[in-house]
Amino acid sequence: MTPALVLRDLALHFDGVLLFENLQLELAEGDRVAILGASGAGKTTLLRLIAGLLPPTSGEIFLQGQGASKPGQVLIPPAQRGVQMVFQDLGLWPTRTAVAQVSDVMRGHGASVAQAQEKAVDLLQRLGLQDCSHRLPNSLSGGEGRRLAFARALAAEPKLLLLDEPFSGLDPQAREQSLQLLLAALSATGASLVVVSHDPEDARDLAASPRILRRDELGDSLA
Repeated sequence: MTPALVLRDLALHFDGVLLFENLQLELAEGDRVAILGASGAGKTTLLRLIAGLLPPTSGEIFLQGQGASKPGQVLIPPAQRGVQMVFQDLGLWPTRTAVAQVSDVMRGHGASVAQAQEKAVDLLQRLGLQDCSHRLPNSLSGGEGRRLAFARALAAEPKLLLLDEPFSGLDPQAREQSLQLLLAALSATGASLVVVSHDPEDARDLAASPRILRRDELGDSLA
């Protein structure tokens, strides 16, 4: 079976600083991997490379067997990669309700207005947001806002989901609820997952054991 993601000899120099080099990773379809590292270690930058927001300095990125990036060049634009990224700051649209945030993404991927509305309501329900459909982001709790960001990313039906510190700032109850709902949604969609975090608990709970990459696999800069 063709891997969902392959990183081959990946390296990045940014503003004259070597963030990482010789990075190797192969992720099977539907698999989940967590990358641990301290703040400033280059984890978010790695996700941006996978998403196609930056080209690597050297090495290659393959998505579903297709060359996606090579040194100095993004071969497949971000919108065509089948990849969605949820940033740590979530980036929710402040003037759009929860259901509109999700349905807008679905309409952008070819769904009719009626189809998008129906599927958005279903996805919000799967993520425990059925009572939040007509609320704006500033009225949501931290856990609700994060689950809405997950829903909006999954609305694009990505083959690969990228999460940056997905449970940052949540209390234990909100974290556990968000974790269980996210895992259920991922199982339903079959999307592969790359999550980066400084928290070993996130890595243990989200990654399919034993796929947690550490220093011996990624090098000092990412661990």
